[in-house]
Amino acid sequence: MKIFIAACCCLFVLSACNSPNKAPKYDSQTIDRQFETFSDWKKDKESAMALATEDMHVSSKTNCRSAGVGWSFKKFASEGEMDCEESAEGFRCRKKGVQLDCLRINER
Repeated sequence: MKIFIAACCCLFVLSACNSPNKAPKYDSQTIDRQFETFSDWKKDKESAMALATEDMHVSSKTNCRSAGVGWSFKKFASEGEMDCEESAEGFRCRKKGVQLDCLRINER
């Protein structure tokens, strides 16, 4: 009985090794994004720019997921340009014209 079970396990392993290794196919899309909300007020412009860039990186995953079920963030196609405002409180910035590359597994 033990030999029979061992033989079945070996056949199972060998049959799994012989199956073709199919790589998944992906759908991709580029989303243009305008980050309308400004960062919090900072005393210097560099800190405000760094915070706006960090906000863009954090929300990029959420923006791709809003494209539909199964979409995820791959990379930035374009990081856009920085838009900053200055006032007596300091500086605040946001990113404009950001393009995100999003992808999902094609299940067809």
